[in-house]
Amino acid sequence: MDVKNSEICAPALSKLMGNSTLPKPSFPALTGLRAVFILWVMFVHLSRKAVPGFLLSAHENWSFGVDGFFAISGFLVMRSLEQAYSKGMDGGSKAEVVKGYLSRRVSRIWPGYYITLLSLGMFACLIRGGLYFQLKQFSSIIPSFLLFYANYVLPPLHREVPLILKILWSISFQEQFYLLLLVLVAIPKENWRAVVLFSVASSIALRFLSLLIFDLNSGDHGNRMESWLILNLDAIGWGCLAWLHIRTLRVWLGTQTRMWVAGLSLLCVFVLSVTLRSYWPSDPARAVFCTFRAISLTGIVVLVSELDRLSFNAVEILNTKLFQFVGMISFEIYLTHIFVYSVLEKSFLKESHGLFLVALPCSVFTGWMMYRFVSAPANQSMRSLLEGRRELLGFLHVRVGSRSSM
Repeated sequence: MDVKNSEICAPALSKLMGNSTLPKPSFPALTGLRAVFILWVMFVHLSRKAVPGFLLSAHENWSFGVDGFFAISGFLVMRSLEQAYSKGMDGGSKAEVVKGYLSRRVSRIWPGYYITLLSLGMFACLIRGGLYFQLKQFSSIIPSFLLFYANYVLPPLHREVPLILKILWSISFQEQFYLLLLVLVAIPKENWRAVVLFSVASSIALRFLSLLIFDLNSGDHGNRMESWLILNLDAIGWGCLAWLHIRTLRVWLGTQTRMWVAGLSLLCVFVLSVTLRSYWPSDPARAVFCTFRAISLTGIVVLVSELDRLSFNAVEILNTKLFQFVGMISFEIYLTHIFVYSVLEKSFLKESHGLFLVALPCSVFTGWMMYRFVSAPANQSMRSLLEGRRELLGFLHVRVGSRSSM
């Protein structure tokens, strides 16, 4: 890990965001990589009229930002679960492992997510414009967002549902996956790799079987394929597998030559899996490209983390203050950037190619506000509560032990 860079960035970011609200990242370069992915997500979510003509093909076909987030999440969440499991086996219990794991997931995602839904509802009711009537029309699916199963109900309605709701399918998917990972706690650790690999293989198999199940002429297949849990599991599952095999991968990447070969190979596969969709937009081709895109993104995540650990200059840009700042609040930017687009598209910038340049700093600012005053305090409070409870239990255990020995 590049400790030097993380130490330089942490004080500056802490000053920007409040001294006690910014956790130090374990993989700084992966935080910077999140910034790259959120910038691309914002670009893809632009209205077609605000995109220059020479970028239209990329805007409509080159989607990889969300899968990139999935790969990083799988890698880091599996690391977190494995560490919690190891600590639990050393002296705790499986119940403590589950509580600690869930508290981290809940405190990071739920506050910002539910504040977004609440703000959306209040905004729609106050303005009473088109968004209000759209939400009223689709009121029957609102519970799916509150209970994190929206990715199952959105695909048939994707052409009618407002974009500000449509993008939240990935949050539902992630929450379901985080719960599925808890299955691993109930089984021996030596079986984890086999279970995750089976899940990934099943996801890929179902992706291609879906070509036979869904009506390809309805226009819904692509959306079902990329949002349904069972069809997109490999995008995050490969990240989990990568962490479970991290020692082997580090040995394989043990020389600069191997790193160069791996980097160029992964980059080629990634570029081809993304760009070829412009030339072969059919559903079978989409299934193939989606599969290889997920694999290549996971490989890139592993390579970046290893380059960062060994302090290679190739990832220095990802460790700069700007990338670290944007990456740290990327989840909040994801939640708020559509709000920013909605406001700016009512101004003279509606069809301007400069809309993105204005929306970017505005989205970063609103994302920082949500992180600073909602996500970070909630995360800190949840962790403090958990740590306080552990200290109390430890104190009681010591007291009981001392009394019994008297």
